[in-house]
Amino acid sequence: HKFTSKYGTQDAPSSVRVRLMAVADDTETEVWVDDLRIVSTSKQETCGAIEAKSVGAVAITKSGIAKFVRFPVIPSAPSYTVAPNWHTEVDDFPTDQFTVSFWAKSVGYYHTGGSTQTKYLFHIKGPNNFNLATIYAYRDDLYVTVMDYSYGYTYNYWQPSSTSEPTWTHVALTFNTRESSCATRTMVYIDGILRSNYCYGNGEALTRSAKILLNARWYSSTYADSYANPSYTDYTGMSMAEFAIFDTALDPTSIA
Repeated sequence: HKFTSKYGTQDAPSSVRVRLMAVADDTETEVWVDDLRIVSTSKQETCGAIEAKSVGAVAITKSGIAKFVRFPVIPSAPSYTVAPNWHTEVDDFPTDQFTVSFWAKSVGYYHTGGSTQTKYLFHIKGPNNFNLATIYAYRDDLYVTVMDYSYGYTYNYWQPSSTSEPTWTHVALTFNTRESSCATRTMVYIDGILRSNYCYGNGEALTRSAKILLNARWYSSTYADSYANPSYTDYTGMSMAEFAIFDTALDPTSIA
């Protein structure tokens, strides 16, 4: 699935194009964000330069991230009608179990230039679920919502005080309505380690349609609306790699 770079009714200026970094020292080749991909365990696809892996969510290590998308640095939040957003729409989103997996790094609360701004790493909405799945960062905590139910947060694992600069972090969110134990229906793994697990009872998604937004929060719960809320976008140059959605709740071995 290709992601669309949207600037409301305006064309995206070249100065804010998303960049796919060729190597970690910032030597770069400019491309659109089409190079992220969504995969399923039943129908694996590739989009652009990053290949879908056949096993596990953690296909790379921190030292092995050579290609990644860097979102633009913007001095201040623009109006929502022209705020940049990167999104895709699917009609086969898994309803009863899934895993959202990705690597990301950003200017954190404890870093130079850090702030208390709430920053959404991703936001997935459906026709009947505004927060089908979301994770956002506040200070050094990550907050999780699945099927419109807020689970709370994981403490001190997003760009924590032990880091002095943006540091690659792997995040995996699993959801499974088939789990017999309520306490293990929603699990959050940070760098391959289970950090939070939650009980959930709101059931499955009502449809398989979903809009997936990266580095932002949707502006409206209206499904047809494709604007991003500029107050929740990270404008410090957040980087992301290997964003994937699996149509199963991966087990700890696959994630680790």
